[in-house]
Amino acid sequence: MRRALMLGGVAYIIALHIIAVLAFFAPHLLPYQGWRLDLPPSEPTAYVTQRHRHIVWQDKHSGTGAVALLGASHFEAMDPSLLGRPVLKYAAGGDTIRNTAERVLDYPNLANASVIIVWVGFNDTVHREPEEIVADFPKLLERLPANVPIITLAQAPTTRADKQADIAALNAGYRPLCEADLRCQFLDIVPLLAAPDGSLAPHYDRGDGVHLNRAGYVALAEAIKPLLPDQES
Repeated sequence: MRRALMLGGVAYIIALHIIAVLAFFAPHLLPYQGWRLDLPPSEPTAYVTQRHRHIVWQDKHSGTGAVALLGASHFEAMDPSLLGRPVLKYAAGGDTIRNTAERVLDYPNLANASVIIVWVGFNDTVHREPEEIVADFPKLLERLPANVPIITLAQAPTTRADKQADIAALNAGYRPLCEADLRCQFLDIVPLLAAPDGSLAPHYDRGDGVHLNRAGYVALAEAIKPLLPDQES
């Protein structure tokens, strides 16, 4: 018993050191490792705040007509070249829909995007029940530019059994709210990315049961492309 307690204590200390190293040298990786270690992020994390400052600068110095990717780590990790269009990432790993609805107020250049693709909400599940998360979605839509089309992606499947019901509830809540907004198209990506049991397919899993690998992003990009508006000549 004493040996087991000692080993548990050593493992805990090692985990704390890993988190400290990540926080100092690679804060952008904390959202991925946090889910792996079952250590949910704060709201917002220090990294989200740091990333927001970068996005504000990007927004100020960017041109027009880009595809805007708005969300959290799923979009931050995506290779933008897969969409075959100019892309601006308004994504911050670890962010929630509630905080995203606040930070979009600082991005006036979203009004010059060709389309805004929204993919956010999974991180909220450690802070709120699904009905509260869904209730925050209209606020985000209201704060996006009235003249820009919106594509809302369903929450992706996961191998985490404790999150599957939450994901289903979010998608069921997001869809009618999106479809009631004339700017918004809802893209259900669950059938695309799910295994037969409804979890994230192994060949699309980055390794933590939550995030996509390269093959997953390739499949996702191919599903998004037909919904993108025609490029201006």
